[in-house]
Amino acid sequence: MISKLKIKLFFIFFLLLAFNSFSDIMVDTNIAKDIPLKKDTLQNITDSNSLKLKESKQSFEGNNKVSTIPSNIIDSTKLFIKKPYFSFGVGFLLGSNDLFSKWQQALPDSVNKIIPITPLSWKLIIKEPVNSYNISFPFRVSYYPFIFDKTSIGIDGFLVYFGKSFNAQLNKDSLSGSLFYTQSLNTFSLSLGIIYKYELNEKYFSIDGTNKTNFVLGAYFLPLYFISKKISIKSNNAPDSIVTSAQTLCENIKANAFGGSFRVGISSQKILSKNSGLEFSLSYVGNYIGNFWGDKVIYKKEINSLWQNPQEKISFISHSIELGVLFCF
Repeated sequence: MISKLKIKLFFIFFLLLAFNSFSDIMVDTNIAKDIPLKKDTLQNITDSNSLKLKESKQSFEGNNKVSTIPSNIIDSTKLFIKKPYFSFGVGFLLGSNDLFSKWQQALPDSVNKIIPITPLSWKLIIKEPVNSYNISFPFRVSYYPFIFDKTSIGIDGFLVYFGKSFNAQLNKDSLSGSLFYTQSLNTFSLSLGIIYKYELNEKYFSIDGTNKTNFVLGAYFLPLYFISKKISIKSNNAPDSIVTSAQTLCENIKANAFGGSFRVGISSQKILSKNSGLEFSLSYVGNYIGNFWGDKVIYKKEINSLWQNPQEKISFISHSIELGVLFCF
């Protein structure tokens, strides 16, 4: 009886021991399961913080991109038109000139105006008539030391050469020989002056494709206006009496005159880079010449004997329209 009781007690004790061991194992298993769960949570938190940090960085970089000036944008305060600059270029000048008009009116249109004593059988053949247009191509240089908000003041100078020629041939027949007659009138001028520019409001006047449009006004002194008239005779087996008679009228004259000039117009500037650009101009240019340097003076009769008051020294005006293209730097 006692032995059976002991066996039962031992069996019960064994069951309790086994149950306790199983409970410990289950607790350890749950703890083991909890540990990776906590790691996952930590990883999730880390990933969330990393995402927020990345988003903050992108936002910061985005803000920096907005506030940063791209390298291809030019600072307007450093453009050449905002500081002293030079310009040079050429123009196309078309207009009228009283000196050339009077000279052209006096060109010979008959044999006796070239050869005072001429046999009636000689003829005048015009080989090259005078161009009726007064066209020249001035070279211009400017410097603008005074630059303000809306205005600029500079020193302006330009050189202009202009000339015309007349060619004719006098002959009787192929056996009697011939004369070749050439008369030319040439001028060369230098102008120096002050030029003023005022920037026009784009609301009222602007030219597409340009950055700035100006009203232009200039006043000039012409210290040099060189005038040269030449007549030449070439003989091709012509009789000596005919050649001698023609040479009596071959008087070459030249003199240095001076005067004044002014211009008014508009100009537009196109920026090519921070340090350079182009300028396009349209101007009216007026000149007056009426005085000479030194003792050499040209009288009206030496240009055209029918000029009013032929005994007076020449004085004349010219009117021109100028189209110009200048490189600025």
